[in-house]
Amino acid sequence: MSTCFGLSPYIVDQPYIASRAFFYQDGPGTGTVTLADVSSLWFFAPPYLSDTRLDWHNKTTGASGTLTATTPIGMGSSVNLRLDSGAGDVEITRSAVNRNALWSIPTTSCTGTVRVN
Repeated sequence: MSTCFGLSPYIVDQPYIASRAFFYQDGPGTGTVTLADVSSLWFFAPPYLSDTRLDWHNKTTGASGTLTATTPIGMGSSVNLRLDSGAGDVEITRSAVNRNALWSIPTTSCTGTVRVN
């Protein structure tokens, strides 16, 4: 997956950098996409929230869709999304908006491909 980059809403925290996606298949054409390596070193306040959007397009069947999740970001956080795309090579595009009580900061988008059997 290419790298998504963004600032933490706590600014002095480590930046939001996400570059890995794992697909865990649990049935024909279905499974969970885990977007990993998202974390925060900020410990003075509650974790910030990340509103993640994952657009997917099955290059084999032409099916497409959008998945969303809101996840608290702390040490070792990951985002898990249920993907029912059918079998084939599935292109995924991830973007996020990270927010705390004061403001929101969007990330860049990143893309990759997962193989669904």
